[in-house]
Amino acid sequence: MEKTKTKLYKFAFVKSWFDSGYGSTSYIKYLAGFMGVGNAIVNQDTRLLLMLMIGYGVFCFILGWVMYHIPSKQHNFMLAEREVANQFDFFAQEVRSKLKGKVFKE
Repeated sequence: MEKTKTKLYKFAFVKSWFDSGYGSTSYIKYLAGFMGVGNAIVNQDTRLLLMLMIGYGVFCFILGWVMYHIPSKQHNFMLAEREVANQFDFFAQEVRSKLKGKVFKE
């Protein structure tokens, strides 16, 4: 059971790299998709479309990896992104309201 959790955790972690890169470049995908589909219709050749899709997937993965592993402005961006999500998370709001004013010793 522990090995399954470890494998699933690693898979979810790697998936988060792709998701971060995909989310950051989501507007580019429409332009690339439009150009690729247009080329496939005109030339009746889907190889370029397939290569664009694979290249875009690899680019998203690499960009997401960089966003998580480069401790600079990108790292601060990831923390800011999480904080914005926590502003609308009911659980985080409840915990913050209950812990407001309490001091924890490290």
